[in-house]
Amino acid sequence: MPDSLLGLPVPASETPFAFENHPLPTPRTAVIVASDQFALQGIIALLAQVGSVDTIEAHDSLDTAMAGPTAALIIVHAGAAGLNTPRVAALVNRRQAGALLAAGCCGSSGLAALRAAGACGLLTGQETPGLCASLFQLALAGGSCWPAAAIGPEENRILPSDPDPALALTARQREVAVELVHGHSNKVIAATLGMTEGTVKIHLTAVYRTLGVSNRATALLRLLPILGAAARPVNSGKQSGDIR
Repeated sequence: MPDSLLGLPVPASETPFAFENHPLPTPRTAVIVASDQFALQGIIALLAQVGSVDTIEAHDSLDTAMAGPTAALIIVHAGAAGLNTPRVAALVNRRQAGALLAAGCCGSSGLAALRAAGACGLLTGQETPGLCASLFQLALAGGSCWPAAAIGPEENRILPSDPDPALALTARQREVAVELVHGHSNKVIAATLGMTEGTVKIHLTAVYRTLGVSNRATALLRLLPILGAAARPVNSGKQSGDIR
């Protein structure tokens, strides 16, 4: 080892460099998917204002969004081309996303698919920056917030008129159904209610049978008018971006 560093003597008892084990912070990436460029730019503007993430990826299709590092948050516009529950779920799994948010107009046919894929809330584009920040932070923290207005007339038309079957649910089935309405995944439901994911699936199967439905999306549409939305509407009179 040389006895000098930049011409300065180095004490024998000391090394010229000291390394401290401080891990670098993990960057938080947000992935945005919207086929409509106007909607895409609106979502980017909303997210950029609140600084909830370090990196923003913009994609015009689910396919192009599949490749990349782990994402803290994925936002999918309800009008994205080729949108369906399996493809969104595949994207979330591929990017190991911590949270999924829906975006777009209330009542869009894509919202049911996003809810069924585990979306935990809705970004309408009419929120103030402060409300956007709260919604993003809530999603990143594992919370859920669906506005009551998220169910539009075109979705309500396919609902059975008689809500009585939901009253036949057992107490435990009703607890699972409430978590389902909140947009929670089977894993989150299991952790919240203290049961295994297998038990959650058994209860969900019983809920589907009681409601006379065959899948998660239809069950959501059946239960929302009965059990209520997870939160108050997030619409605001001020617009910080337009993502319709």
